[in-house]
Amino acid sequence: MVFAEERPKLNRLELTQDGELWVGPFIPSEFAMLGRAGLGTPAEPSTWSVLGANGKWLADITLPARFRMLEAGRDYVLGVSRDEDDVESIVMLRLLR
Repeated sequence: MVFAEERPKLNRLELTQDGELWVGPFIPSEFAMLGRAGLGTPAEPSTWSVLGANGKWLADITLPARFRMLEAGRDYVLGVSRDEDDVESIVMLRLLR
């Protein structure tokens, strides 16, 4: 099987209700844990770039390992966290601005 020599730099785009754009990194399958729905959860911390509604960079946010973001808001990030036994839990992380 032939694979591309380069991989994409980003994988996901999430738009918040405030109009911010969260740009998520590409996580190769060998660095992700697949869940029941076939969605990959990063095995390592992942860094997302946040752009304002005007397109200007606001911040880079590093999310914990074993955490898959579902939604972001002004002061929170909602996602699924997997523990050492691969049990999934819904987790809300607080954002300080």
